[in-house]
Amino acid sequence: MGPGQRFYEKTCAKCHEAGIGPVIKGRGFPPATYMIIARNGMNAMPAFRVTDIDDATLQDLAEYLSKTKAPEPAKK
Repeated sequence: MGPGQRFYEKTCAKCHEAGIGPVIKGRGFPPATYMIIARNGMNAMPAFRVTDIDDATLQDLAEYLSKTKAPEPAKK
């Protein structure tokens, strides 16, 4: 597990896997899209400064997310 995936699980998943923020896994966005949104924020998501996540970790996170598959729908 790389630093980007660790950051996702520690920070991003709190909203993006809890129904607060949109699902961001499996979207098929290029890494640059994830990086721009993370640095600038979008809607209710705050911008993440370099002091929150350094450029190398953000790049790794963006590459990780760009390769993920969509989560399985919850079974009823």
